[in-house]
Amino acid sequence: MNILFEAWSDLISSYESDINTKDSWWKKISQAHSLEKRAYHNECHLIDLLLQISEHEKQIKDKRILYWTLFFHDFVYRAGRLDNELKSSLVAVTAMGELGA
Repeated sequence: MNILFEAWSDLISSYESDINTKDSWWKKISQAHSLEKRAYHNECHLIDLLLQISEHEKQIKDKRILYWTLFFHDFVYRAGRLDNELKSSLVAVTAMGELGA
C-alpha cells in the first residue's frame, strides 16, 4: 500500500463521512500531485514531508493538523501564481467540511 494513502486513511479514519467521499478526495489529492507540470510539488515532495513528520512524531501533539497541511498545502499549484496557497487552503476547507473534520 502507498505510504501516502496509508497516511490519508489514518487521517480520515476518525471522520464519519461515507467511503465514496473519502475515496473521491483521495483521488483528487493523488491526481493533483501527479500532474506532469509539477517539477517539485508532487507526490515525492509529500512523501519527503511525511517522512519528516514521522521522524518527529513523538514531539507532535496532534498529527492530524500536519496531515491536513501535508495533503493540501500545494493542492493548487500554478507556477508563478501568488495565490496558490490561498486557493489550496480554500480547497482544504471544502474537503474538511465534506469529510466531517
